[in-house]
Amino acid sequence: MVSPGYRTPFRVKRTTEGRDAAVTLLIDRSGSMAGRKMDLARLCAAALCDALMQLSFACEVLGYSSVESPEMHALYERKLAEGEDLSHYNRRVERLDLQIYKRFGSNNPVGLSAIDCGHENPDGEALVWAAERLAAQRAGRRILMVLSDGYPATGDGHPVILRTDLRARIGEITSSGIELIGVGLLDDAVEKFYAHNIVVRKLDELPTMAFAVLGKLLLKRGHAR
Repeated sequence: MVSPGYRTPFRVKRTTEGRDAAVTLLIDRSGSMAGRKMDLARLCAAALCDALMQLSFACEVLGYSSVESPEMHALYERKLAEGEDLSHYNRRVERLDLQIYKRFGSNNPVGLSAIDCGHENPDGEALVWAAERLAAQRAGRRILMVLSDGYPATGDGHPVILRTDLRARIGEITSSGIELIGVGLLDDAVEKFYAHNIVVRKLDELPTMAFAVLGKLLLKRGHAR
C-alpha cells in the first residue's frame, strides 16, 4: 500500500517549466508482477507522480492486464459452432482489463494504492490505449513510460503474433511523436522492443532508476527518438 502521507525521496523544487510536457506511466499488471515487483511499482508510481506534480508536469498512471471472460468464451464457442472463421482473432476468451489510477488534471494520487495484478499482459493493445489518452493532452512533448517484466502474453494468444503486434504498435506510436521508454523489471525483454530502455536488475533500484531515466529525457530539448 502507498501511505497517504508518502512523499518522494527525490529533492525537487516547484517550477512552471515542465508544463509543456505530459507523462504517462503504464504498468504491466500481469500475474508475474505479484509480490515485491508490484510493491515497488506502486512506490515508483507514487515517487514519479509526486515529483512530476511538484514540477508542474501533467502526468497519468495507468495499468493493464487481461482477465478470463465467460461472456467472450461463450461468444467464441457460439460463433465457432456456427461455422464462422475465427482464425484472424488472436484473443478469444480474455477481455482487456485496463485501469486508470491517476488521471491527467488530478492532483489526488490516492488511487495508486489500488494498483494490483490481473492475469496476462496484452502489451500492444494497452500501449495504443495509453498513447491515445496521452495524444489528447495539449503538450509540446508527450512521454510514455512502460513498466513490464516480460514478453506480451494472453491466455490463448500466439506469442509471435503478440510480439509482432507490439513492435508494430511501438513503431506507430513513435512515429506519432510520442517518446517511449521501456523499463524492464528483472527481465530484458524491453531491449527487444523499445529503442529507449533500461533493465532494473535489483528491484530496490526501480524508483531511482526510473526517475533518473525520465529526468534525463525531460531535460533534453526536443524529441528523443
